[in-house]
Amino acid sequence: MADFYTFEQSQQKKTRKSNEKLNLVIGVLLLLISIGISIASSVISLGGIYRLNDDSVKSSVFILAPVVIMLVFSSLVLISGRKKRGRNFLIFSIMALLLNLYNLSTSLNMVQTERIKEEVAVEKARVLIRNFLAEKVIIREEATEEKYGRSAQLIDAIQSSYLEFDKIREEIHSVEGRIKENTEFSVETLSSLKEKIEALEQTSSDISKINNEIEKFTDKFKERISNVYVSGVVRDKIMSDLEYSIYTYTDILKINLKYMNEAAKNSRNFYAFIDEKQGAYKVANYKIVFYEEKDGKEYDELNKLFDKAVAENTWSYMHFTEVMEEKIRELEKVTE
Repeated sequence: MADFYTFEQSQQKKTRKSNEKLNLVIGVLLLLISIGISIASSVISLGGIYRLNDDSVKSSVFILAPVVIMLVFSSLVLISGRKKRGRNFLIFSIMALLLNLYNLSTSLNMVQTERIKEEVAVEKARVLIRNFLAEKVIIREEATEEKYGRSAQLIDAIQSSYLEFDKIREEIHSVEGRIKENTEFSVETLSSLKEKIEALEQTSSDISKINNEIEKFTDKFKERISNVYVSGVVRDKIMSDLEYSIYTYTDILKINLKYMNEAAKNSRNFYAFIDEKQGAYKVANYKIVFYEEKDGKEYDELNKLFDKAVAENTWSYMHFTEVMEEKIRELEKVTE
């Protein structure tokens, strides 16, 4: 009888060991599945596998931290209870699986909600870019996460940058007006040459200041954008147009300002020569005629430079307008 009891105990012990091993194997499989789900959930939250390089260090920590935590706790479970470690490990693995399934579901819902908000942010950004290039009035809107998700900071940064540029744009328009006014020359304007010379000298000085302001503006924009969250989806859809509206736009503007400055300087030199030679010429048939041939030749050379600079400035302005109109039409097609 005792032998039978001993045999039964031995069989039960073997069965328990077998069950423990089975629990351990199932637990390992479930833990591996949990790790896979955890990684998938993290990748989805980050915006997809192609976005991991956006910030590789942050992405690695975000993905690996939950995995390391699971491995540490699973090791503690295995060490703490030797007799029932298979069962305990299986329970832990089931709990980890359920938790990661919940996290995956939450991540999918959050990503879907964020995607909808990102599309709203993309459309808003495109409207802002188009209005900025068209020099339309931009009215600041309170950019909230409720409406734009994590892209709210980007929308606010774009609005702030564009509104700050309005002051620079006003200064540019002022320069354009002064150049147009002071490069219209005829014998009737001879009496106001000194005023024109002073105005053009001030205009050249203002152009230099505007160039410096544009440099500061682009640097500030670069810093501002680098400090806000920009998702991969938003970057792909609008960043090239946004950078065009800042960097390419201001590069073209600086070329425009260069032509304006050439017009201002050559006009100033032309007027200064005429002003210095008062008494050395006469006006006949609405033309300036110098008494000395040498003065006449210098006048002709300065007049050619004056006409050339004014014509090139006009061409530059027309070219700038055409380029901007073409870009605006391109942006309008995207938003249709």
